[in-house]
Amino acid sequence: LKETAVAPPPFLRETPTAMYCQISGEVPQEAVVCKECGGVFERRLAVKYIEDNGKCSCGEPVSVDELITVKTSGVVHPRTSAATSIPGLLSHFQNEWDATMLETYNLKVQLDSTREELANALYRLDAAARVITRVMKERDDARAALQHVGGVVDGGAANGEENALPPAVIARMAAAQAQLASGRKTRPFTLQPKEKVQSLAESGAFPVHKASKPGIAAVAVHPAHPNKVLTGGDDMTGVLFDTAEGKKMATLSGHSKKVTHVAFHPQHDVLLTGSADKTARVWGQSSGSYSTVHVLEGHTQPITGLSLHPIGEYAATGSKDATWAIFDIRSGTRVCHIESEDITHGYSSLSFHPDGMLVGTGSENGVVRLWDMNTREVAATFDSADGSIVTAFSENGYYLLGATASALRLWDLRKQKELRSVDLQKSFKANAIDVDFSGAYTAVAGKEVRIFETKTLEEVTVLSDASKKVNGVAWARDSSTLATVSQDKHLRLYGFA
Repeated sequence: LKETAVAPPPFLRETPTAMYCQISGEVPQEAVVCKECGGVFERRLAVKYIEDNGKCSCGEPVSVDELITVKTSGVVHPRTSAATSIPGLLSHFQNEWDATMLETYNLKVQLDSTREELANALYRLDAAARVITRVMKERDDARAALQHVGGVVDGGAANGEENALPPAVIARMAAAQAQLASGRKTRPFTLQPKEKVQSLAESGAFPVHKASKPGIAAVAVHPAHPNKVLTGGDDMTGVLFDTAEGKKMATLSGHSKKVTHVAFHPQHDVLLTGSADKTARVWGQSSGSYSTVHVLEGHTQPITGLSLHPIGEYAATGSKDATWAIFDIRSGTRVCHIESEDITHGYSSLSFHPDGMLVGTGSENGVVRLWDMNTREVAATFDSADGSIVTAFSENGYYLLGATASALRLWDLRKQKELRSVDLQKSFKANAIDVDFSGAYTAVAGKEVRIFETKTLEEVTVLSDASKKVNGVAWARDSSTLATVSQDKHLRLYGFA
């Protein structure tokens, strides 16, 4: 009989056995066999063991090249028990969610900590900036005090008198006086005929200050550029206005109370303001805008007078505290401070004589004093006996005019006596006075603006366009334009008809 191969029954068939790594005890992903011992290993484990020990785990020396790769079917690792049921999956998802929330919480904690550190750093930076600002202010104050002390020492005021002027300053003022006095009669000026002055009429009205605080207290016209007008208002600002363009050129903000006095520097782009906040300020232009260069301090009551010395380096201020002072506008330091026990009434006005060696002050009790700059003592006294007075020098240097609530007076400085006076009526209440550059005409501001011939005090004309009292008046250099400011918030210009 011929033998035939019969397949064994299924239960007798050989089932493939799994190979296990002799190092890890797990089914290898990439199986290799050691030629020396015949053991099965995971390739990466066997290679690492041989590199570390130089032999197989069985103890036989072998190299990596001697390992024999065995081809096996891929092993699919079974899923964990947690992933084989819905509750297991839900538990797995819950764990993932918890881990995500924990990580989010940790990130928020780190964010809050970073924010707190940043806030602390910013606080320390701000504190450091405040300290630096305070130290810089103390440094500037110390420098100013040192300059003041130096000026006093240079002036020979070792006894500490505040009214001492350095000899160098007096010498400069005296030289300027000699030059100005010698050229006084030959100075160029425009004398306008009386008929033209009588024809003055309003040519423009401009509300240059804020309407929330109505009222303009002071005005000045630039000596070289009559289209530039500077005003000071109750809104605590000064305004530089271009009358030709009809627009503001700059607003000077810095005072804490109303601005009562303003002035131009004739040669430089420098402005001066005085205020009821007891200070004056020097303003300079930088990058097209004006800012405070120096704050002139030292008075304890509002500023009532402000005047620039003819040499353009010093300014004088008068105050209701019955003192007046001279400041160096280049450094902002006070050069001298004049106070007298005999003077108890505050000053109502102050101005330099055109030659610069006299200072005229008007007081609230109507007393006018002329101070000699050499000695800082009173050289002459005129008593109007008519209440608070505002004063102005004639540009020719011979006359002083003063206006009170009800009278205008003319004094001759050479003879030191009153020449004449004119009644203004008590309802007029003079607030400001200005003499034109020719010395021929005097404008007085009160209930309206009244213009007089300076020598005779004969009235030339009356300008009554303002609806409220007029607080300030200023002539242009050629006397062809007159600027006024009033409590009705308007700057008004008058020109020849």
